[in-house]
Amino acid sequence: MDLLLHDLRPGEEGMLSALPLLSHALLVTWQNREGKTLTMSGYRATGGIWQSVTTSAEEVYDSLDGEGREAIRRILLAGVQIGEGTEDTRREIDLPGLLARAGAVPGPVVAARDALVEARLISVTEKGAEISHEALLRAWPRLREWIAEDRDELRLRQRLATAATTWHEQGRDPHLLLRGVSLKSAESWAVGHNRQLGPLEQDFLRQSRRNRRRGRIRFASALSVLILMAAGGGVLIQESRAAAEQRLRAAVSGQVVPMVAIQYAAGNPLGSHKLAVEAYRLAPDSVQAISTLLSTQNQHFDDTLDPRNGAPIWKAVFSPDGKTIATGSSNGEVKLWDATTHRQITTIPNLAGPGRSMNITTVAFSPDGTNLAATMMGMIRLWEVTDRDHPRVLPALNTGDVEQVSFGAFSRDGRLMAGISGGGKLRVWDVVHRRLIAAPFHVGEGSHAAFTPDARTLVIASPYGAVRLWDVRHRRFTRSLTRHTAKLNTALAISRDGRTLALPAENGGVQLWDLPRRRRLNTITGDDLGRAVAALAFSPDGNLLAAGGYDSHVRIWDHAAGDRLLADLTGHIAQVSSVEFSPDGATLASAGTDHVVQLWNMRGNFLNGRFSPGVTVAFSPARSLLAVAEYSDVVLYSMPARRRVATFPGPGLIPMAVAFSRDGTLLAVASGAEPDRYGTVRLWDVSHQKLLKTIATHHHGAMNAIAFSPDGRTLATSAIYDPTVRLWNPADGSLRATLKGNGGDLALTRATALTQGVQSLAYSPDGRTLAAGSFDGIVRLWDTRRNALADDRLSQRSGVPALAFSPDGRTLATGGSGDTLIRLYDLATRKVSTTLSAHTAQINDLVYSPDGATLISASDDKTVRVWNMRDKTLLAGLTADHKIVAVAYDAQNRTVVATGIGPPLVWNIDPRRVAEQICGRLTGPDLTPEGWKNLIPQLPYERSCDGLTNRG
Repeated sequence: MDLLLHDLRPGEEGMLSALPLLSHALLVTWQNREGKTLTMSGYRATGGIWQSVTTSAEEVYDSLDGEGREAIRRILLAGVQIGEGTEDTRREIDLPGLLARAGAVPGPVVAARDALVEARLISVTEKGAEISHEALLRAWPRLREWIAEDRDELRLRQRLATAATTWHEQGRDPHLLLRGVSLKSAESWAVGHNRQLGPLEQDFLRQSRRNRRRGRIRFASALSVLILMAAGGGVLIQESRAAAEQRLRAAVSGQVVPMVAIQYAAGNPLGSHKLAVEAYRLAPDSVQAISTLLSTQNQHFDDTLDPRNGAPIWKAVFSPDGKTIATGSSNGEVKLWDATTHRQITTIPNLAGPGRSMNITTVAFSPDGTNLAATMMGMIRLWEVTDRDHPRVLPALNTGDVEQVSFGAFSRDGRLMAGISGGGKLRVWDVVHRRLIAAPFHVGEGSHAAFTPDARTLVIASPYGAVRLWDVRHRRFTRSLTRHTAKLNTALAISRDGRTLALPAENGGVQLWDLPRRRRLNTITGDDLGRAVAALAFSPDGNLLAAGGYDSHVRIWDHAAGDRLLADLTGHIAQVSSVEFSPDGATLASAGTDHVVQLWNMRGNFLNGRFSPGVTVAFSPARSLLAVAEYSDVVLYSMPARRRVATFPGPGLIPMAVAFSRDGTLLAVASGAEPDRYGTVRLWDVSHQKLLKTIATHHHGAMNAIAFSPDGRTLATSAIYDPTVRLWNPADGSLRATLKGNGGDLALTRATALTQGVQSLAYSPDGRTLAAGSFDGIVRLWDTRRNALADDRLSQRSGVPALAFSPDGRTLATGGSGDTLIRLYDLATRKVSTTLSAHTAQINDLVYSPDGATLISASDDKTVRVWNMRDKTLLAGLTADHKIVAVAYDAQNRTVVATGIGPPLVWNIDPRRVAEQICGRLTGPDLTPEGWKNLIPQLPYERSCDGLTNRG
């Protein structure tokens, strides 16, 4: 037992992540038992908790021949679900399909399957198999390498399978078949991977090809008819030229839409965003085009800086005022860019002269922004850059040899600069007096270094040996943080407050250290990060951590929220050599060996913070203030700037519901509670951020709905284990009435709550009716003048988690938990007038726009739908990577905010505004004539951003 506890290493790795590894280690120990006794030697033979899975997997791999090993690779990769901005996970393995595709020689697949099953690395299921422990994806280096090598192909294969499945589940709708470039890309990929396709995917591709042929035939036939009619005088042409052109543009838009995702997946976010604008411009009323355009807000992409010099870019940095970006390339060029317009300002030429290489591996601004340094052969070159158009050369810091200086960094106060030569010698200069402050000393080839914010310590990471701390004042090493023997990349980053150090971990991932205490905090793992990390950076506020990878990915973690992966950005096609946040933290610049710098919007479409999962959200009706739960507190944001303006502390329980009074002066926060405890409501004065009173509601269990009456004089509350609705006077916290629509006010058991508990509340605009939706599928309507239950009630098949009155009070919209329909009840007749169908899972929330023209719906199907209530049609669909529990709408800024398991998501749902923003920020936002001809040959060339905001 002591040995197991020692191997678990509490505090270093999450205990939950260790449990599957522990299970496997004990299983293999049992298989190596002596009689009925588990022995320490048997346990050690497994490699211990952290190596047991790796040991078993390597043994299986080594036991097979070349074909068997290749079969293992195919089987395991078939069981990996590539994360779209999240970590990779397990998926079901189609073993019958793999065997069928093996043809007449299934032997290697069978042998590999049997060996994996015997080693308990995969488990056989009814439909196939699955990887037994998700930990295998991260614990076995060989599998991590396979995933990294095949990631892009696996993602394309995965998306093709998803598209085929969607097509099949939607009745093989021909509109869902692949078209245009998306079909060509799928065909090109399938040429070398046809054996990996199942019958459904093969049929999907086959039908897509047939559909393309039919389209060509229809086009040719129509053209023939038009020619004949034209020859006869054209009198039979029944439709106008404008209508025909409109249909053609809509059809072309439909072909462009799939290309948007393909371009993004292929590492071309710039092209993806251009195509999204073009699809919308061609068909501004198309649901598909609008949804695609709005979904670009999920992608973080801002713009691409392309020097067009064909050279890898090793470093991109922001000036301290955030107005300038400097880049250094392998061809010896240093370029300055305007960080606002993204235009190139000037090029500092290759100082080595024509035909000679002067590799620029690092560029750095001095803290006051007046000087720029660049590392090159035998020196660190300095320029004065107060005039960005005309940088002035300053005396260089010479090393005294001809070795390439591979790294350079300023201290925070700008007085010191550290440089490391290619041979591994570290030098520290006094920049003011242009002199070395200490004799060069060896730290190891390929090392990196960074000053702590107080400039007292230099942290030095080398590929082998220790991460060492060098005391700048006393010119000596003080201690080492960690030792390792495996070769690692030496990227490192120190948070601006100097408290946290990030560096690659020996066994994969990113290691985080408490720098003042010299204590390791935790390790971020996943996606073969130990091998992938090439560059690291903290955001200025320390909340975000960015890692650039050798695998071309840029990963962003929310360090403030427990190092949760926020985004996996795929805009590069080669190694990411540097990552750097702008001074305000709003932009991340990533430089790559693919010769470009990608700029990423770090606001993205989410709010940063330690948010409570699955809670409600609300906008103030009076102004653009957003209230959202952050653990036990409620935070107020000014939107759309996303600026925190207030924090309302809670009693330690997660807020389950929030509601503003109509005039925006009051905020009610309902807390959760255990079934045997009473829930509470806290009333806040929004303007003065003052707690007015706490109401003990006497509801049993977690409160799940609250609503202010339109005049603000009554607050209605309900709870999940309570069949009553209680009405309160917000002025003094007194109870006005208790509405007993379900036969009493006794506390419900968990079983009876499923049939009698109240799920949702909503007041009519005139305040005369209060609607309460219950788990039993009944919406009870209360006359608030008499606090009496109306004779009529509205019934549906399942629970009613969502209610919303139209602003004119004539319609009540309800969301179902079972049949996925939105029902629109005509309150004059108490009958369903219309049903809206698009969601595929429970509907959790509904909200009308103030003018009643728009309805927003949120669902467990991970989507938010935007509905046109004038003609009861779908306007757009917004997709998240988690279930959406609640939604709020700010009509003034046309902003939707949705909450669920992840951070709150923010979308602007004005497609023209989104298109204008894209056109306004991209350098060269229009498709080129050549690009247009390749992608849209059916129409003459047009500038994509004509009529939209553009910098020219």
